[in-house]
Amino acid sequence: MSEPKRPVRGLALTDIDDEASDARFDLLPPIALRRIAVAAGRAAQRLGERRLDRGRPASALINRSLRHLNLWLAGDDSEDHLAEAAWSLAVLMQLEQLHPDQIDVAARSGNPISEAG
Repeated sequence: MSEPKRPVRGLALTDIDDEASDARFDLLPPIALRRIAVAAGRAAQRLGERRLDRGRPASALINRSLRHLNLWLAGDDSEDHLAEAAWSLAVLMQLEQLHPDQIDVAARSGNPISEAG
């Protein structure tokens, strides 16, 4: 018996399946994919091969992406910051679908931020 499909904030998996005919994997930039794959390999070395399967708080992934983007914007070339940011965002997209309980960002978890703070 297959696992039931889980929606992502108003987007059911059937909607994604319907969009599959529009998916153009041939248009994905191979240089970017290779750089992201290298970042994924480094993450596997640091965190373990299948760490992604267990989920990770969304806030940590967002923080990591923003940190890498800011380092790239500041001119830091100590590592491939764009690939690291893209990898974190790709993991976040996977998390949103498979581990919605890990979305700990108030505006996305059904707990909107109040105007009072």
